[in-house]
Amino acid sequence: MHPPLALYGRASESERLAGLVAGARAGHSGVLVLRGEAGIGKTALLQQLIAAADGLRVVRLVGIESDMELAFAGLHQICAPLLNPLTPLPEPQRQALNVAFGLAHGESPDAFLVALATLTLLAETSEGQPLLCVVDDAQWLDHASAQVLGFVGRRLLAEPIALVFAERSPVAAPDHFVGLPELTLHGLDEVSARALLATVYSGPFDDSVRARIIEETGGNPLAVLELFNASGPAELAGGFALPHGDLPRHIEDEYIERLAQLPPDVQRVVLLAAADPAGDPVLIGRAAELLREPCRALARRRSWAARRGRARPFPSPARAFCRISLRKHRGPPHCTWCTCNCNGGRHRSGPSRMASRACRGSA
Repeated sequence: MHPPLALYGRASESERLAGLVAGARAGHSGVLVLRGEAGIGKTALLQQLIAAADGLRVVRLVGIESDMELAFAGLHQICAPLLNPLTPLPEPQRQALNVAFGLAHGESPDAFLVALATLTLLAETSEGQPLLCVVDDAQWLDHASAQVLGFVGRRLLAEPIALVFAERSPVAAPDHFVGLPELTLHGLDEVSARALLATVYSGPFDDSVRARIIEETGGNPLAVLELFNASGPAELAGGFALPHGDLPRHIEDEYIERLAQLPPDVQRVVLLAAADPAGDPVLIGRAAELLREPCRALARRRSWAARRGRARPFPSPARAFCRISLRKHRGPPHCTWCTCNCNGGRHRSGPSRMASRACRGSA
């Protein structure tokens, strides 16, 4: 288990999330929807929560924009690791899940049965060990999965389950999580933002420049770091030339520009990273082999990440712009071959599913 992450200005939010885990350990259920703009720190809080969830079984779902049109694609990430023949599900519920996930033939399953089956599956799983379910990028869930998970969240009672969603603001209609407890994240206060800036620059720093950074980013942690990295202190003397309005879009554009600077083979490996919600370098490497990408591309990707000051091969900010690349980037011609031939389709390995997903995103 990794040590908990040190987060600036998020003590009360961290305490509330820790209370959910403590409640699950004590046999109580808890639900929370984290909301806030891109870069505000939702994923970082989830990572901290997972790192501190000793004694709990953790299942994680990450919404992927290119999967939004695929019914139950998100739900599959949570249920597939838990579903096995020994799980005591009523037969109609088991059949509904099996059909939803392509494990059995049948007519389109009743949404209510799928929702009940998911609730039963989580409850039965939690009897052996308290359960933490984490749903990141919930704004990119397919409609069917969001509907089911909202249903589950409203019906958890005395099960040892903590269910946490992270969703980008503003929330699009319909709001599938209406009625669930919410926690809205705002920008960091000045003291916390200053402390965050000190982690990336320890040299002389004019107070007016620092204040301008914090003011113009609204204390958004990712914006503070990325806009500082994009301009040296000398350039900041006159303040940022930030566009008015859509700060998250500006951050995404910064990532896209950075992605475009990578060599083509490395861009394709980055596209694979976008298809893996967990950011596992081993799985990404195996999936790259399926796409016939040379291993040197992975080495170059890691080298580039190291030059950018990233400590891990596929850290959270990098994965964020990896996911953006799914809708911006166009992949190689042999993606069609991969989609049709990765292990023959239904029972594919993790790397094969990643390669196939990357292909769908580049189509």
